[in-house]
Amino acid sequence: KVDEDRVVLSVEDNGKGFDPDGDSAGMGLLNMRERAEYIKGKMEIISAPGQGTNVTVSAPLIPQENV
Repeated sequence: KVDEDRVVLSVEDNGKGFDPDGDSAGMGLLNMRERAEYIKGKMEIISAPGQGTNVTVSAPLIPQENV
């Protein structure tokens, strides 16, 4: 989804899920969070064991005059 000033990417699955506050998040999710922060974005993880996972990243668009 692209708004006037933001882009939002959401990925969802109906897999086994996990506790996003626990140690099972892993390096892949840490890497994604760091990349989102680098582009001044935010990443939200909604997941629970047995419930699947939803990861949403929201980041500002770069104004065309800055490209």
